[in-house]
Amino acid sequence: MIYFGTDGIRGVAVQDLTQEVCLKCGNAVGSLKSNAKIILGVDNRISSGFVATSFCSGALLAGANICFVGVVPTPAISFLVKSKKADFGVMITASHNSFEYNGIKIFDHNGEKIGEDLQTEIERRFAKQHICSVESVGKIALKEQYIGEYINYVAGTGDNLSGMKVVLDLANGASQKTAEKIFKKLGAEVIKLNHSKDGREINKNCGALYPQRLAEIVKQQNADIGFAFDGDADRIVVVDETGNICDGDQILLFFAKAYKQFGELKTGAVVGTIQTNIAIETELEKIGIKLIRVDVGDKFVCEKLKEKNLQLGGEQSGHIILADIENTGDGVLCAVQICKYLKKLGKKMSECLFFDLVKQWTKNITLKDKFRVINSAKYRVAVSECELLLGTEGRVVTRASGTEPKIRIMVETNDESKANHILQKLEQITKQV
Repeated sequence: MIYFGTDGIRGVAVQDLTQEVCLKCGNAVGSLKSNAKIILGVDNRISSGFVATSFCSGALLAGANICFVGVVPTPAISFLVKSKKADFGVMITASHNSFEYNGIKIFDHNGEKIGEDLQTEIERRFAKQHICSVESVGKIALKEQYIGEYINYVAGTGDNLSGMKVVLDLANGASQKTAEKIFKKLGAEVIKLNHSKDGREINKNCGALYPQRLAEIVKQQNADIGFAFDGDADRIVVVDETGNICDGDQILLFFAKAYKQFGELKTGAVVGTIQTNIAIETELEKIGIKLIRVDVGDKFVCEKLKEKNLQLGGEQSGHIILADIENTGDGVLCAVQICKYLKKLGKKMSECLFFDLVKQWTKNITLKDKFRVINSAKYRVAVSECELLLGTEGRVVTRASGTEPKIRIMVETNDESKANHILQKLEQITKQV
């Protein structure tokens, strides 16, 4: 595919994500069904208006009708598509990326991210513009009040949290409209961080990618727990009451153990990715749970959960899917559920987390021809040699980023010298190729 990556269409706004690309995408999606109903939301980065209006122009031209719900988290779009019986949901966001990026995420009528077949069909329709008659041109309706239904739904999945002090890092992003309201509805005392509405500040040294300041505040405020979301709030990172930062791998294990303890795990498997820490897999095996690995990308986790009829999956980056409640990653929902289980367990977060992870050493290499390099024979041979060097003591995972012009290399081993040697070797090979 030319335009779609691992999570929709994404790039630098205006430069990569041009008016033409956005209009063609809107026109293609709008033409997939006669009089299509589309739920559309945005995050608060400065280019969201440009991308959204360009998308809408194309969709309206194809005869689609749009319910614009304003600034909302991505999972709210997934929820609203189902609750409002829409044909598609569209979220204008670049998720965890910095403000100059933007993107288009598309959901089907089930609130699930569209698969490769539909992505291919949408790209095919880029070639020919679909223009309806003036009598059939689509309409836009402003429905910002819909966000209240999502807030009530998420709060309704939780328990009374009175007596719990929670710190929320909102990443200067879309969760500003929802997270605090949800936790206050449940009775928690809330301290919020990074809630600027300036679209240039989204994800800037804060949120799920930069939770260090959150960890400091949790300790300073003697809070029970802290949660960091990303710009569109589909990711979560947790900070326990002692200031320890916990990633998606640890959160996945937390839920697996909780589900198992309370008899809520209906099957003997959960879904992770190729980057899920090997120590997590070992811990799951100890309690009789199998880890199924898929490629990096929350849509692949969701697809496997649906295929195998499983309940729980996640990524190290903080996409956690609780499929019994929602079929997409939802950072705020996940935070509510963590607090609910802490109440049921009667424990602090630090008592429930696993910290003995195998070290993972990473390097991101920026280059334009990422696929040419990663698919080259020379690069594949080098990776095989590195895997032989580690033997059974570790793993090498290398992949092309689905959202940026980068190759991501991860070496999993407790041997620092071997890890550094492998990272240097693979970086040199990328330059040679």
